[in-house]
Formats: sequence, structure tokens, C-alpha cells
Amino acid sequence: MRKLKSRLLTLGIVGILALPSALAGCGQNPQDNNPQQDSSGVVGSRENKKQETAVEIGSRDDFAKIYDDLSASYTLTADIDFGGETVNAVGIFEPKSNAEEDAETPNTALAFTGIFDGNGHTLSNIKIDAAE
Repeated sequence: MRKLKSRLLTLGIVGILALPSALAGCGQNPQDNNPQQDSSGVVGSRENKKQETAVEIGSRDDFAKIYDDLSASYTLTADIDFGGETVNAVGIFEPKSNAEEDAETPNTALAFTGIFDGNGHTLSNIKIDAAE
């Protein structure tokens, strides 16, 4: 089950990273109609995150900054080609507790809860290691 959740999380992250690029030509900003906080405060308020200064990601080395703070705001400033490099998944899904009602609630200390704005740019030729 953990292996499946890890793979689903990886696919979700890849989808999130690709979404801004996919919507760039549609004239829509995916952040405008996408509230990001529930009553438990799991994901973080868009209003609060917009007030923060986003960390700029313009290279493969810059991408590694995400691992330092899984709750920060990040903005791609250039297309990045990873050349087939394998990177660790950004955050992992682990339930908040072993209680049945927390099975789908992530442990926020381990999950990516920040904002990643692709800013019309792409990440390409990247492999994500979805360790169990």
C-alpha cells in the first residue's frame, strides 16, 4: 500500500509541475480559482503564500532548494532539462497518524505543502525516484 501511495504521490507531483505549463496557453492562471487550504491547514493559504517572496528556480542546482523547505513558494524562471537525471521525490505521503480517519491526511512535516508556480516553463527529461 505504501508503494502505491508513493507512486501516486509522485504522479501527482509531476502533474502539479506540468499543470501551469499546460494552462499557460489557455489564458488562465491555475492559482486564481484554486483555494489551497482546508480546515486543518494542511496545504497553506494562497493569500499568505502570495505575500511571501517566491524562491526562484532557474537551474537543476536551484531545483534542489525545494528539499530544504517543503512549505515555501517556488517559481520556475527558465525551462530546465534534467538530461535523464534521477531525483528524489519532493516530499512523501505518510498519514498524519495511524488512525483510520487520518489515512488520507498527510503528515505536513514530510509532504510538499508549498506552492510551485511553473510560470509557463517546463521541467523535462527528469526521473523521480519514488522510494517506498
